Amino acid sequence: MSDLTELRQRIDELDGELLRLLNERTAIAREIEVIKSAEEIALCRRTAQLQDGAMRAAFDAIKPGMTDSQIAAVAQHYCHTHGGEQGIYLCASWAPGKAAQFAPWHMGQRVIQAGGALTVFQHRASKSHSARVEASGRRSSSGSLRPYWP
Repeated sequence: MSDLTELRQRIDELDGELLRLLNERTAIAREIEVIKSAEEIALCRRTAQLQDGAMRAAFDAIKPGMTDSQIAAVAQHYCHTHGGEQGIYLCASWAPGKAAQFAPWHMGQRVIQAGGALTVFQHRASKSHSARVEASGRRSSSGSLRPYWP
């Protein structure tokens, strides 16, 4: 019986030591994440520029009759032709008064209609984790979102 008690006590001691080491290592990892080198900062800026270009390309390409997936493909194509290697690109369009829903590409077949609105989501994981969501409308005097397309 005392062997079992000693074993339990030793396991508790090891658990405590493991927890202490994990907390110590986590603190070190957090410090490393926070400190960015000049190279990492430059990569973050380059990623942001790439995203801006992809958003401009996607919104410039929008016209009624296109599908959500086709708009997402424009953003992806821009990134791939301008040095991007990976990313998640989704698009959700909706009719006024309806909810928008992001979906995988094979489900993004909603056809953009005149009078609709659109959001493009882009996630790039290239030294910079970020997401961009933009709506395609412009604000009216009442503050509501009006679509770009007649």
